[in-house]
Amino acid sequence: MPKYRYYFAFKLPFKDKRIILDSTQSHHLARVVRARIGTVVTLFNGFGSEIICELSEITHQNAHLDFKEIKSIEPLPYSITLVQCIAKGKTMESLIHKATELGVKKIIPVYSENCDVSYNNVRQKNKIEKWETTTIEACKQSGNSYIPQISEIIHLNDFLNQDTHNGLCLIASLENNTVSLNTIITKFIAETNDKNQVEVKILIGPEGDFSPAEYNKINELGFIPINLGRNVLKVETATTVAIGLVANKFTEVFKA
Repeated sequence: MPKYRYYFAFKLPFKDKRIILDSTQSHHLARVVRARIGTVVTLFNGFGSEIICELSEITHQNAHLDFKEIKSIEPLPYSITLVQCIAKGKTMESLIHKATELGVKKIIPVYSENCDVSYNNVRQKNKIEKWETTTIEACKQSGNSYIPQISEIIHLNDFLNQDTHNGLCLIASLENNTVSLNTIITKFIAETNDKNQVEVKILIGPEGDFSPAEYNKINELGFIPINLGRNVLKVETATTVAIGLVANKFTEVFKA
């Protein structure tokens, strides 16, 4: 019997061990993927809880699910924060989707000197809401039980000045002083006392790269420059590769 996974917010009706999906999710479950009575459906709340249910009734507006059990999904043994210079249009949504698939915990969108976009307060609110929807859809697709937090959009200088920059701080760099990612992570793990609280920040620049002044300030704050290969990557590719390499290396380390 097929199993289906859908986003679930605990504010939805949940009485007498029955969960009623909203009209949009109900339509997708019943009409798009054509689930049938008795189908097992896995819901998740975005904070590590999965709810196993069974489809018991389909009405004109809603799908009714009978609660079976709740499962707690352990978080990853490392926490990745993506500090992403804003990309134009669909590119930002796409890289947020990929970052969510790869298990980032937090996304901080920032402006830098060479960013080619700007938002007023209303557009910023709308953009963040759209990006949050993207993370939910990415969790549905990938099976990630933790929806990443997306912070407000801030200027790069404000991020650099306000943040404490704990843990391992990396920057995908086009400069000549880059270091091997494998070497950096191996050394970091060896020198870290509490391996249950590993925090990693990955800073990704805009298509036009960081300015020399920005590079200087980032380097002064202890961000370690890493290269992602000999070719210059588009921002979406750079983001995906950087997160993937870091996640893969930490997965290897924690399995060892």
